[in-house]
Amino acid sequence: MLATMMRACIAHFIFLSTLASAMYISDSSSTITELNYRNITVFNFALVKNENLSPDSLYMNLEGNDLTSMPANFSSYFPQIERIILTDNWRLSFPPDGSPFLRSPSLIELFCERCGIREIFPRSLRRLPKLEYLRLGENQIERIAPHAFRKNQNLQNVDLSSNKLSNIPAEMLKGLLRIKVLDMSNNPDLGVENDTPFLVSDVLEVLKCNYCGFKESYEETFSELTNLRELHLKENQILTIPYLLVPVVLIARQGFQLASGRNELFNNSEDRSSYWGVVDYRFRNLTEFNVANLPHPVSDIAYLSLQGNNLDAFPSDISELSSLERSLIDLVCESCDIKTIYTRSLRRLPLLETLLLPNNAIQMIEKRAFRNNPNMWMMDLTQNKLTSLPTTILVGLHNMKKLDLSSNRDLAPQKGQPFLQKMLRQRRQRHSSSIVYYLYWKYVRSPPEYPR
Repeated sequence: MLATMMRACIAHFIFLSTLASAMYISDSSSTITELNYRNITVFNFALVKNENLSPDSLYMNLEGNDLTSMPANFSSYFPQIERIILTDNWRLSFPPDGSPFLRSPSLIELFCERCGIREIFPRSLRRLPKLEYLRLGENQIERIAPHAFRKNQNLQNVDLSSNKLSNIPAEMLKGLLRIKVLDMSNNPDLGVENDTPFLVSDVLEVLKCNYCGFKESYEETFSELTNLRELHLKENQILTIPYLLVPVVLIARQGFQLASGRNELFNNSEDRSSYWGVVDYRFRNLTEFNVANLPHPVSDIAYLSLQGNNLDAFPSDISELSSLERSLIDLVCESCDIKTIYTRSLRRLPLLETLLLPNNAIQMIEKRAFRNNPNMWMMDLTQNKLTSLPTTILVGLHNMKKLDLSSNRDLAPQKGQPFLQKMLRQRRQRHSSSIVYYLYWKYVRSPPEYPR
């Protein structure tokens, strides 16, 4: 009797498993519609009927066909559709009369890459209220209406890369409270032409403008992107660091060299990685520096600016800077009220190449302050309060090319003593004082006159 009951239970279990599998397969086949590369030229009721398409479809792939438009009554066929792929329909464009391209109250993702879209009109997307992801890369888009996305308040990620845009409406993201990422890369004529904001958004986190023809950046250019976390500007020709209101990771091209005032970013190393992270903490009213608050993986940060913060000194806890020891190459602390450079201040930054400390209140530099920075090649100590220097501060800096001590008005060498000494890589003897003066006094505003 017990054996009979067990066999009945097993048979019942097998039946339920088979039924569940059948239901799953049926459900999957009814929610996914694959019509890619079928040479379809018209999407209409006849196609729906002939292909026996399910009204329960959630995902539809129409990639690689020859469509020129989408039906106005699309949502009546597929009231639950969430994702449509229309990529590689070369003749498909938004209606030139400005009417809605597609009507769907449920659509979340729309892919129209490599189609024939030339313009986004005010009403092209207005009937897609739940749209979150929009991919329009590699089209021929030349113009975007100022209110093109005004009815798409759920948009989070928009790709407009590889088009023919020469300008965009600064207010086009207005009202998009969930927008996170905008990719405008490979619009080579999109560069900034004046000192007006490029875009306005207090929500956008990532802006990609790689190869966009940027040649200039004004203080106002990105000033209205108050929540920005990443700015990608690879393959542009910008000569100055963009002014950014919040700490932003700036991804720039190798050779991205700045020459405006003190906003200088040096990158002459051929061995350096092609791209690196730039963190700009200028004028943030910081009184202390905390690596943990950096909006970027510490191992990727090669340029750090702390300009205009009242730091008083380098971090008292040397571990703050030591976490950057495998990446930091350029450090800017202009106008930070630094008074002393201690032996331990920079000892955990072995890759450091440029150190810009102008316009501080530096009165003392300990003699071994730079002993652990063998890659240092440029140092700016202008407009400080130095009265003397340890003669051996450059010993071991084999790559040192420039030391600027201008406008330290009380700085003068002691009579009969070498001003600086530098150890050459292939020589053990020190430079004579006359050669040292030739190399370094030319960077001092008023060199002393010696009696003949």
